Amino acid sequence: MSRFRFPTGLVGRRDGFLIVLTGFLGLTREQARKVTPAVIEVGGLGVISIQGTAVARAASPGECPRCAVAGWLSVIAPHYERLRASFLPLLDPTTAVPGVHVCELPVGDLWRSGVALLPSIDRTGAVGTGEPISVRAITTIIGQRRIPTGRTETLDPVVRAEGRYRDATSTELAAAQDDVLNHLDSANQYLEELLAEAELVKQTLLTEPDNTAAK
Repeated sequence: MSRFRFPTGLVGRRDGFLIVLTGFLGLTREQARKVTPAVIEVGGLGVISIQGTAVARAASPGECPRCAVAGWLSVIAPHYERLRASFLPLLDPTTAVPGVHVCELPVGDLWRSGVALLPSIDRTGAVGTGEPISVRAITTIIGQRRIPTGRTETLDPVVRAEGRYRDATSTELAAAQDDVLNHLDSANQYLEELLAEAELVKQTLLTEPDNTAAK
């Protein structure tokens, strides 16, 4: 599954973490969705344990369960502090070094402030950090990941699309997306205020006495 490019690499890393929980550690789907930072320990020399069980290390980074955990923690962490742009270089295929074990690199502590380590990720790459995905969603993901695709991830430079952002960097694209999301939040708040005002006017009209009958 993809480990690079946005948002496919973000989704791929989350799903890789899920496979480690259910496949290598044998957790049930319900147990997996309830995994929190409190049950994960990251030690020196790339040692990682979850609920007291050490996560195994494989010779190849692309097949290493420990790398799957570290790779996910490193990219999910900034979302808890709204620092989306800071993780994008980790997904850049043009600077990736496939032979390096990311489990041996520092992952920091920012991920420890998270609530859900198996969050939803929409098509734009927006992460729902408040709640974990459902058991049904986990079942769907596992079913899809079991189907062989016959594809191998390539790390060639990304072909840039035409348009307004054709020369934008990944960081600039993330900043632009954050700007759009902020505008949407403002628009939603304004709409809610209009609806509340309309409801107030409606209630005022309903409670006022009807003087037309007395004329």
